[in-house]
This record gives sequence, C-alpha cells and structure tokens, in this order.
Amino acid sequence: MLIRTYETLILQLTIDVDYTKLVNIAGNKGVNPVNGSGVVTLDQITPGSSGNLLDSVAPTPVFAAGQTEYEVSGNQIIITYSEALTENLDAHQNLRDTDFTITRISNNAKLNPITEYDAEVVGGNTIVITLTDTRTAATAYTVAVKDAKYFTDASGNEIADSTGKSKLVASSASNALDTAKAAATTATTNANNAKTAHTTAGANATDAEYVAVTNAATALATAVASNDAADIEAKTTALQTATNALKAATTAFTTANADAATAKTAARDSQVEYILAGGAQADQEYKDVADAITALDAAVTSKVTADIEAATSALETATDALVAATAGL
Repeated sequence: MLIRTYETLILQLTIDVDYTKLVNIAGNKGVNPVNGSGVVTLDQITPGSSGNLLDSVAPTPVFAAGQTEYEVSGNQIIITYSEALTENLDAHQNLRDTDFTITRISNNAKLNPITEYDAEVVGGNTIVITLTDTRTAATAYTVAVKDAKYFTDASGNEIADSTGKSKLVASSASNALDTAKAAATTATTNANNAKTAHTTAGANATDAEYVAVTNAATALATAVASNDAADIEAKTTALQTATNALKAATTAFTTANADAATAKTAARDSQVEYILAGGAQADQEYKDVADAITALDAAVTSKVTADIEAATSALETATDALVAATAGL
C-alpha cells in the first residue's frame, strides 16, 4: 500500500524548469522556448523540439588551452564553436556574412561584407571567414557577432554575441606570392610527370617539346627564387603551356607507333595472301611492301613521330596495291 502511494505521488509530480538558470560557460542564459518567460513545465515541451532542455543556449567560440585569438590560415580566419553549426543557405551569401562585423586592426577599417569577406561553416563546428580585402601589411582582425540570424546550432539557437581577435593575417602581397609559389610547385610536378611519361613511352628526351618543358621549368625555378609573384605566375603559365604540348606529343608518338604496328601486321598478312594466291616475292607489288616495311622499321627506330606517320602511310599505300594485285591473280 505504501509503495502504491509513492507511485501515485511520482505520477502527479510536476517539474518546472527556469531556463534563465541554465547558463553555459560563456555566461549565456537559456530562454524558455514555449512562451519566452523564464519558467516552463517539462510536459509542455515536445520531445525533439527547440525546447530541448539540454540545448537552449547559444553556441560560443572556444579556444585551445592557452589560446585567446582566432586561428589563421592564409587569408582565412578560423573560429571554432562549442557545438556543431549550420547556416541558412536560403539566405544569400552577402546576408549570411552580415552575422559578422570584421574590422582590420592595422587601420581600424570596417570591412564590407559584400566585397571583402565570406563566412561559411566548415567541418561541423567551425566557421571560416575568407578575407578578400587588400592588406598592405600583416594585420590582425577583430571579429564581432551581434544578434546573429543565419548561423545556428541544430536546435535553432543563433551563435552567441561575441568579440574576438584573430592572429596576424599576412599582407595581400604575401598571400599572392604564396599562391603563386603553390601553383608553381604543382606545375613543376606536372611537368616532371609529363617528361617521365614521354620517355617511358619510348620517345626521345631530345624532342623539341621535351626540351621546351625543361627550359620552361628552369625559368620558373628562377622566378620562384626571385619572389616576384607576377613573374612566377607568367612563368607558371609558360610551363603549363609547354607541358600540355609535351603531353600532346607523347600521345601522338604513342598513337603513331600503334598505327605502325597495325600497318605492319596488315602488310605481312597481305604478303602471305599474295604468295598463297600464286604471286611471287620478286613481283614489284610484293617488293614495294617489303621495302615499305623496312622503311617503317627505320622510322620507328628513329623515334621521330612525323617520320613514323609518313612511313606508316607509305606502307598502307603499298599494302593496298598488293591486295589489289592479289585480287587480280
């Protein structure tokens, strides 16, 4: 009987929660999702709704131990938040950017969200702000959030008001140089791969296209050493052009050799058929094919694509003549 009395009391128990007493580590207070007041009864909250008792406070920036400034990578400011975030992609990028006010500290200039930065969620709980302003020298930035609308957690809580400072962001010129050097490295790697592919295919390292890539790569290395971004970009473009030409030359060489092999097979088959049909090896058509095969072998040995192509064409012509002669026997 006593047990049943306790069961009745528990079933009749009502729990009221004062959301304003729920405070996260940044000092942000919770808000009652039902009526906006401080207190709400638990049974008023629909499970899984924005009234989740465990998630009623705004996401806040967090830092690694001993750190107080936002991390920087190239021209990007990286802000890590206390929980996973989402952004309202229905809103235009320019509107989403207005959740942040970015100020360049070196000259106390407030950046234009339309033309000078973009903010996006990357990796769940990280917001990356990509700067496109012009920096004449390395500078830190102030990042302020006030009444955010477009960046929220899974429960719809907007990111908390906050003000923080980034680490130093390199000057625009430095970033341009870094970008140019990275592109140069990629172009050089591609050029080396193209050279290897060319010789692996059996082509000559003395081919004009191969030599052009070698020279362009040397010129690019000199430009990189000069730290002149514009010159690096120009030399990178030149190397890319030379590399594309080498790739085309390799493809043409490979195709020419394949065509030569096919032509030789057809030619030898036609010789056999000619003899079987009653023809003689001393006949001019037969000898023409034999001579054309010899010439093609010499061209293949030379590894000169144009010579291989010309010799292949000559052999195909001679083979056609032999086939026609066979039909007349």
